[in-house]
Amino acid sequence: MSTRTPVPAAIFFFALLGGGLFAQEPASISFENVSAEAAIAVPTREPFVAFGDFDADGDPDLLVDGRRLFRNDCANGEIHFTDITKEAGIEKARGPGGCWFDFDLDGHLDFGTRSGEVWINDGKGHFIDFTQELGIKLPHGSAASIAWGDLDGDGYLDLFAGGDNTYNPTKHYARACWLNVKRKKPLAKMTKKRDRAKIKPMRDVSKDWGIDGKMYGRAIVFCDFDWDGDDDVYSGNYHLKPNDLFVNDDGKLTNQGAAYGVTGRKDPTMFTIPKTGQKVGYQFGHTIGAAWADLNNDGYFDIWVANLAHKYAGPASERLAKLLKSDIDVRGYLCDDSNLFINQGPPSFHFVDERIDRGIPARPIGPRGVYRGDELWSNAVPADFDNNGWVDVFCNQIYGDAPYSFGVLYMNAAGKFQERHKQAGVEIWGGYGAAAGDIDSDGRLDLVVCGAPKVDGKPGIHVFRNTSPEKDWIGFDLIEVKGRQTVGAKVLLVQEEGVQIRQKATTMGSHSQQNDERIHFGLGSGGPIKGVFIYWPDGRVQSLGVPETGRYHAVRPKGGRKSRLRLLGPETAKVGEEVTFTLKGAPKKALIDWDYEGDRAPEETTEEPRLTTTFEEPGTYMIWARAVRPGRVGAEVHRLLTVTAD
Repeated sequence: MSTRTPVPAAIFFFALLGGGLFAQEPASISFENVSAEAAIAVPTREPFVAFGDFDADGDPDLLVDGRRLFRNDCANGEIHFTDITKEAGIEKARGPGGCWFDFDLDGHLDFGTRSGEVWINDGKGHFIDFTQELGIKLPHGSAASIAWGDLDGDGYLDLFAGGDNTYNPTKHYARACWLNVKRKKPLAKMTKKRDRAKIKPMRDVSKDWGIDGKMYGRAIVFCDFDWDGDDDVYSGNYHLKPNDLFVNDDGKLTNQGAAYGVTGRKDPTMFTIPKTGQKVGYQFGHTIGAAWADLNNDGYFDIWVANLAHKYAGPASERLAKLLKSDIDVRGYLCDDSNLFINQGPPSFHFVDERIDRGIPARPIGPRGVYRGDELWSNAVPADFDNNGWVDVFCNQIYGDAPYSFGVLYMNAAGKFQERHKQAGVEIWGGYGAAAGDIDSDGRLDLVVCGAPKVDGKPGIHVFRNTSPEKDWIGFDLIEVKGRQTVGAKVLLVQEEGVQIRQKATTMGSHSQQNDERIHFGLGSGGPIKGVFIYWPDGRVQSLGVPETGRYHAVRPKGGRKSRLRLLGPETAKVGEEVTFTLKGAPKKALIDWDYEGDRAPEETTEEPRLTTTFEEPGTYMIWARAVRPGRVGAEVHRLLTVTAD
């Protein structure tokens, strides 16, 4: 029997930041610009990038703008890419921007673009356009951002498109959602005319699901943030519109952004304009990028939101006064700042903006003398660059004509962030494009950034090799097998001193960009690995035991009977009262991990499917029980318990 005494949130937070779990300063971080040897050249000013291993040779290739393909040909420690656009047969791809995924579950990476195209990989280095047969038509012919994920639980990836804009704040185009269908045969084997005619088109459910509203969604990112087994969708919206969180409930999306606290701020009376006395305030934000990542290592996914936030508020120039129809520029009072929405975990999974507490101050609002520049974040790239066991974030900044408009690298030390772009050598001005990937597979995540090397400089694609001191790490390449999807999988790493969580997703940041699909963990000072668990999209949980560190492990979903667990126990209890939980349906010889502190690390492991404990503080607790045989598959289940004082 165990006794449960919850750690007060303030004390737990102090422990994370100071002398407790994983406490440390950011490790030394450095990059080398190897753009010349990498040889990536594109005739476009602001390209978008996506990593994906299309040829399954174990290293990430690069898709640029959804229409140029660069094969990773690293050798002998030298980073080099080869343009194989023509060889791959995608010269006619429209783009703009695209991401990788296995559309028909044949084990080969396909890609889709923001114009609704789907290009199928034939497994021989060539791609075939099946857009017409699949019937996808987006309201504006393209979308500002797309993402692919299994929304209806059938194992095949569906398309969510975030609407579009024509540089007119008053004219937006509708969002769209298209559901895929089960496919008996890989599309690459259906190239003949008679076979193409048999291809089942995707189905437009935008109106049925109520998500066809007009919006300029520049960041569409999927994540199962509430651990209920299906992907939810976050839409970061531009032009002072609320951001949306579409919660997935058994294959149906509903917008609950306000309920979960992730829309951004709206308070039209928070400021008073000097002289006039007029009340003004935030009208939500200009969101460009968003990314899901566990920023505080509590086992729950948080949201980093990248906004363009005007900060000047004062006398308007003559030209601007005509445009604004006012001699006072109030834009600095209207734009919400970028956000770090921290998931509070069960039972509510509500989010709180902890940006300031996490070490990132907001720029001041005011006239000349107070004004110190706008916040121009246009992307968010989450990755543990220094292998200290905490997710860092790189943010591009747009425009590139201001001395401060360079990309910013925020290094994470035990949940608090510090700027390290100058030390790291990755200052690039302007642009939207960036993604992280282990290009040379040495365990240190490299960075591709699009922009200029100086203010008002010539833009291009810059490849930065990570040359930071080597630290211990481990990685996992989740590989699709016939009929088994891996997009949407979560990987939970349990160390002696805490947990880390990652997910496999098709997009991050802005405009459908994509990090290396391989799952990467820096091990930092978290101590030895106690276990690694993969939560597959079909509900199975696979134990990997304690794998060897310092390498990538290829992992394919295991079969076996899908366990249907039931966790029995009371719904209410009193403080100090013994409570017993019984797990039904566990596989034979399974070990049962019990988590009743809500930190995703097991407090107890038992061979018997039964736990007796007491709770010493009132509150609502989520009890998790994971039943898995070492090296095999199992499942996890949870239930709520309300503890009262009397």
